[in-house]
Amino acid sequence: MNSINLYGTVGDDIEGFTSKQVIDFLNGIDDKNAPILVNVNSFGGLATEGLAIRGLLSSWKGDVTIRIDGIAMSAAAMLSCAKDAHVQISKGSFFMVHRAMSFTAGNVNDMKDDIEVLEKIDSQQVDIYAERTGKSKEEILYLMDSEEWLTAEEAKEWGFADEVVDGDSKVEMSAENRFFLNGIRVPESLEGKISKTFGIQDQPKGEKKPMDLETLKAEHPELVAQLLMEGAKAEHDRLESLEALALSGQEEILAKAKTDFTMTAEKFAMELVKAEKERQEKAKQARHEDAQVLQEVEACKEAPSLSSKEEEKKEALERITKAMKSGFNS
Repeated sequence: MNSINLYGTVGDDIEGFTSKQVIDFLNGIDDKNAPILVNVNSFGGLATEGLAIRGLLSSWKGDVTIRIDGIAMSAAAMLSCAKDAHVQISKGSFFMVHRAMSFTAGNVNDMKDDIEVLEKIDSQQVDIYAERTGKSKEEILYLMDSEEWLTAEEAKEWGFADEVVDGDSKVEMSAENRFFLNGIRVPESLEGKISKTFGIQDQPKGEKKPMDLETLKAEHPELVAQLLMEGAKAEHDRLESLEALALSGQEEILAKAKTDFTMTAEKFAMELVKAEKERQEKAKQARHEDAQVLQEVEACKEAPSLSSKEEEKKEALERITKAMKSGFNS
């Protein structure tokens, strides 16, 4: 028999399932009159997606068997009430219906719009559940308001399921203290309900003993030895990378980088680029200063000095004096 597992969040294609996945499943069946099996284990999700999936299953021409294995809640409860479907619920499983919920931000008009949408969804839910169970709308509304978790036997008594089949729901806890019901993660908001329903004692939450180095050495010597070896190898690789990057004349920068254990090869490369830029700027400045000195020297060579002019004046005066003396003697 063709089957599909609708596990996880309704409307979530990563941690659950969507109406598109159901469409792809149905389109992949050649015989459109063939019977199908739909396995459900979900805490719900998007109401609109639940309604869409219910419509798809209701319109299937072949026999539809829906098997609840764990929980059918909220939007998952809606899709489990597909028209003319034969609903099985395994022992230890749960069924729960409630009023539609949403989270709205905005002004009073936004709130009014959201209330109107929620009331319409509730109205559709009531019609679907009343049609499925044969109960009155008042009875269905009472059940939705109470948000009571129905056992497999109670779900059958209400008319949500046609038969109770063998099976056993199992709640497990991960290493991160997260609950899983038959393999799907329990929403945090429902963990208290799950632990109470299945009689799971809360984990003691005393203060954790701080793990210092001495405690780590005493309790996990192999781990400490492994960490030391990996640390030594990482440091050796770091030093090799630094030496490979450094050029002649950068010995001082290299020596400083080796003693800085936070200096990675990438950071060191940036430091080298920065140092090289500074070196080039200093060299440029030095060349500029040297050029200025040379210009001043050349200017001094070309211009006559003050002492040379004085010498010329002295020689001219001596010539004049000598000439005058010669004139007087003649």
